Formats: sequence, structure tokens, C-alpha cells
Amino acid sequence: MKTMVHVANLGYSAKNYSLFKSINEIVEKSLEEVSVVPLDMTNACVQLRTAIHQMPEMGSFGDGILLALSFKDAETILGCANNAIKVLYIHDLDWMFEPIEYSRVYDILHNNQLKVIVRSEEYLEPLKKAFGFTPEGTTQCNLEEIWTLLEEIKTES
Repeated sequence: MKTMVHVANLGYSAKNYSLFKSINEIVEKSLEEVSVVPLDMTNACVQLRTAIHQMPEMGSFGDGILLALSFKDAETILGCANNAIKVLYIHDLDWMFEPIEYSRVYDILHNNQLKVIVRSEEYLEPLKKAFGFTPEGTTQCNLEEIWTLLEEIKTES
């Protein structure tokens, strides 16, 4: 499935490592079009075997999935005027224990243009209690699993 992943940087984090590893596995065994768009062009924690684009490329990306890994990145992809399926993947809840702008996070979570997927079932209750929000589903930080979940959501609609 044609996918463009927007990340803050290419540096090491558990989230980046898992995602980049799954991207490399997909690119090696299939013809799927997957690319990465970092905000900050740092050295990659894993050698990526796919295209790395500049930010303006997201605006012309269509007929695929735009995947964000943070609320800031989600705001960016929501600003892209294209027909891509926009997805926010929440890898952890550490951000809930830092000062946040509640209304901003609430608006992002409740934006009907955005599908939200979380890493664990344990994240459902805190999001429901804090924001009155239930994500579309849960899956590990693996691109193929995210695609499968999005297909399931589409068939249920």
C-alpha cells in the first residue's frame, strides 16, 4: 500500500527503530511504495532502503496513506490538501505526563479526517478518560499490521 511516513527525525528511538525495520522488510520483499519524510534530516538509526523526501512532497502525495507518529506531525499531515488517508500512530503515552495544550490534542484526536491507531489496548482507557476518545484500533509499530488494521476499518465502514 502506497505510504508516506512523517517523522520528527531519523535518529534512534524505539519507535523509529521498529518502524524503519518494518519499512526495510517491506521494501526488500515487495514492490510497495513506502517513503519517509523527516522534519529534521539527522543520521538514520537504521539504514533506510527507501526514499527519503523533503517536507513539501507531502502536499502532492495522494492515493495512499500519510502516517504521523506525533501530534505535531499529525497537525502537519492534516494541513496537506490531498486525498491521502491520514493516520496518527500513538506509540506511547509519555506525552500525557508533560505539559500539553489540551484543546490542541483534543482537536487533533477528534478530527474526522484522521484515523488514530495506538500500540496497546492499555492506551484505550487513558485516552477515553482524558479526551473522550476511542482510537480506531491497536497494533504494534509495524507497517504491515497498520495496513491490515486500516483495511479492517475500511471494510467495517
